[in-house]
Amino acid sequence: MSHYKPGKNVTDAIPYDSLGHRVDSEPIPSSEPSQVIQDSRLFYPRQNENTTLTVDQKYLDANEYLMTHDERGKALIINNTNFSGGLGDREGSEVDATAMYSRLSDLGFDIELLNNASAAGIMEKLKYIAAEDHSDADCFACVILTHGDADGLHGTSGRLKETDIMDCFNADKCPSLAFKPKIFIFQACRGSDPDKGKLSNRHTEKGSVYIQALSQEMMSMKSDEDFITVLTRVNRIVAHKFEHMGDDPRYQGMKQMPCFVSRLTKALRFREK
Repeated sequence: MSHYKPGKNVTDAIPYDSLGHRVDSEPIPSSEPSQVIQDSRLFYPRQNENTTLTVDQKYLDANEYLMTHDERGKALIINNTNFSGGLGDREGSEVDATAMYSRLSDLGFDIELLNNASAAGIMEKLKYIAAEDHSDADCFACVILTHGDADGLHGTSGRLKETDIMDCFNADKCPSLAFKPKIFIFQACRGSDPDKGKLSNRHTEKGSVYIQALSQEMMSMKSDEDFITVLTRVNRIVAHKFEHMGDDPRYQGMKQMPCFVSRLTKALRFREK
């Protein structure tokens, strides 16, 4: 288990500024001993009062993320079902919210569920979480179940972009999560039809195809399995095993394909604590 240990800066530490960029000069000395998180292998990045991040070279060279902090981390689930502005209700979304709550709980996350949040409310909550201290956490997760379109996501009122959400957790805004994995899962349709509205494979009783497939794969995920492998398997399941079965003949047999974008630099394995 990781723990805090005061001491001198390690000689092979590489300094980073508050944006996570490497700088050539050494960190400005603090009046207090520098704090590092140490296990038998690695020093983990810490921030001093001068907002300089320092990370040991051994951590940068590691093949997987350090997941041995005292806590797994915080997870936020936002479940939007009722909307203003003419958007239809998202019946069945509560099934998805329950599934993701169970899977994240299984992994040891501290979960907060927020129902029917406006775009402004979502951003307010994310900024609040980003301002918290995540030094004892392995990572952070955010699940948003809502309507969407080509321009981004809808709150119950207003809209926001995925980049606005992820930017809340940049190193300058959330330094205690710097160099740690941040996972964002969005269930929101992208296609639209001027006559019929949104096309989305979400069953009113069973939930959405994507979230239910993800839930199943996370349930069977092994503790030494890379999370990217799990997401790839979900893509294959959704692509090969499901197709649209609605009443509109124009959509019969059509498929929706999940997409994941990774900025991870190491393997992400949810090893048992």
